[in-house]
Amino acid sequence: MTSLDLEAAREILEGRHGFQYFSQLRLSLIKELLEPNVTGLGQILLLTGPSGAGISTLLKALSEHPEFYGVNVPTSVLDYEYRMTNHIIRAYGFFTQLGRGKGVPSVLKEYVQLTGKGKIILDDIDCLSSRSFESIVEELQWFQGAQVGFNLIISSRNPQLLRIISKKLKGIRLISLERNLPEPVCIELVNNFWAWCNASYCLKFQTPKILVEICRGLSFDLDYVMSAIECIYVYQACCGMEAGHHHIISLEEARFEVESLIYA
Repeated sequence: MTSLDLEAAREILEGRHGFQYFSQLRLSLIKELLEPNVTGLGQILLLTGPSGAGISTLLKALSEHPEFYGVNVPTSVLDYEYRMTNHIIRAYGFFTQLGRGKGVPSVLKEYVQLTGKGKIILDDIDCLSSRSFESIVEELQWFQGAQVGFNLIISSRNPQLLRIISKKLKGIRLISLERNLPEPVCIELVNNFWAWCNASYCLKFQTPKILVEICRGLSFDLDYVMSAIECIYVYQACCGMEAGHHHIISLEEARFEVESLIYA
């Protein structure tokens, strides 16, 4: 192999390359989510969609953005025995526990009013579903009516919880993300991946024209598309496929050839 060494080929094929893709639509959504809440009231934005739609990736990128002012409540430490509000308080660095009282603690209201850090990301509130859905909705209502510029950005994939939220919470904004990419977005993804890999590994490969047809055969499903383009990039680097090649390669065949070569 002259163009790509074995470790680099394995890195790409196994998805360890570090490439992250956000379409212009997703970038516009991140920009919109960064806008400050100037209503003086709590706002709730609910993201939903099938597994693999990129919700967690989008929220992670949002929380790491330099213009994000707020907290990201880590889903990995959620304990359904505690109220959602307690997890949010901890994320802000306070250790006051919300006992039997209702509403948002005054210390949190005052802190947000002073700092402006009112954005709260809570990915996958389904982790708290062992508590009653009604209690989760009740807490969301507290934040919505707290007379403070809270901006809760939450996600859920639980149909029952989504129905209760849509029924009992007024003024909530629902954004549905899909895992099947529009064809222009898929083409953008493919071209960006090739450009990124070329820059990262000091190569000069052109995007094979057959990739659009391959992605179309995969219904432009994001996960399958990423797996396919990783495989085809390594196949091109290892087996010398030309950019203008029109023959539809079986992904199974391409993957078999690549794996036989780099794992031999």
